[in-house]
Amino acid sequence: MSSLLLILAKTDSELDWRRISELLNHHALTQVLVYTSKESELNLIAFLCFYHLDPTQMLGTQPELLSVLASWAGVTFEYRLYQPLQYYNKSVHSGSHILIMNAMTPDPNAEGRFNDWYTEEHIPLLRCIPSWISSERYHLISATTSDVPRHLALHKLGDSSAFDTEQYKTATNTPWRTEVITKVVDKQRLILKYIGELDSLAATSIVSTRSP
Repeated sequence: MSSLLLILAKTDSELDWRRISELLNHHALTQVLVYTSKESELNLIAFLCFYHLDPTQMLGTQPELLSVLASWAGVTFEYRLYQPLQYYNKSVHSGSHILIMNAMTPDPNAEGRFNDWYTEEHIPLLRCIPSWISSERYHLISATTSDVPRHLALHKLGDSSAFDTEQYKTATNTPWRTEVITKVVDKQRLILKYIGELDSLAATSIVSTRSP
């Protein structure tokens, strides 16, 4: 399981995929997946950058990367570095899908139950959803802002129709989940739409950042 560099970009303009690809390729990344927010008013682009280096090795490259990103007019970047915890997948999947990004910080006294819930109940139930593709969990190492939740879960589903299934409703409505969520002190949730691998997008050079 690869480590993760998550870059969130907020912009009202278009992004030059080729320029971004050239920059990120200098940082030993093995794959960069690009997503856009389904809530179009946010104009948010998420870059999921995977690499095989230990996260602490990436810390040394952080100042250089942030300096370059900060120089881009009209774009606000946020940088989050994670180490991997767990990975579950049905099969290799590179087609159209949505990504649920759940970032949470549980109360320190409830962290054990939080992790047990994910491993023993929540992810096993999510895997019962017909269009479930994969679930990944990460722990935060470093971020450009101080208010980023410590735990990150990424769930890939075929499309938003999964939210209407009985399996999804079961996975998100259990006594154990209720117990865990009441002890979460900080959280962030985004639903993102996959738009492609960065190398493929770079071939087009520039495309709109707005969701359809």
